[in-house]
Amino acid sequence: MNPARPPPHKRQVAESSLDFLMMQVVTYFLHGPGAAAYLPPVPSTAPDDNALPPPPLLNPADAAAAAAETRRRLEGVGYDVGHRLVERYAVEKERMDSDLEAVKFVCRDFWEGVFKKQVDVLRTNHKGLYVLTDNKFRWLGRVWADEDSEEGGAGAVGADGTEAGGAIGGRGKAEDYVVFPCGLICGALTRLGVRCRVTAEIAGGAQCKFSVQVIGG
Repeated sequence: MNPARPPPHKRQVAESSLDFLMMQVVTYFLHGPGAAAYLPPVPSTAPDDNALPPPPLLNPADAAAAAAETRRRLEGVGYDVGHRLVERYAVEKERMDSDLEAVKFVCRDFWEGVFKKQVDVLRTNHKGLYVLTDNKFRWLGRVWADEDSEEGGAGAVGADGTEAGGAIGGRGKAEDYVVFPCGLICGALTRLGVRCRVTAEIAGGAQCKFSVQVIGG
């Protein structure tokens, strides 16, 4: 066996691979085939006799609905990943008897496993609302510089892609990269017995606040 090559059970993958994969997942769902229905048609460079007619454009209302649907699909993928992944970190843990215990587990063990750090701040109103603050959210680190150069401000973002002002985020927006994590957190907590809805607010400088609203009692 080549001593310079680690044995199969100890092979590792660079952490940056996950970051690039995340970027590609967002691109595929929000700006790729899944988003083709509401993106403007690309002018054809083929000769006129061979050119295909451009796809029909949707009216603004239908375009917004299509955009929201693609974001719901992306959040659904995150939900499924979180639902499955949390089992790996919770398999040896004792049963969590309260919502707070489950949220704390996500802030510590789950966050450490996925993002290689813990949540920086956890706050609650003791009425079913928990706010998880990551002061340097990993998946925003690579896109914040581009976002900083564009117009727009911070806002709460859910699966429908709407901000506080109700606008749909454009291509390349940092808000695109919190749709999947919202689903990831929701899936993990649901698997731990906490039914909830998760939204995100980007405060700037890659700081992100995830609001977890527990559903029911």
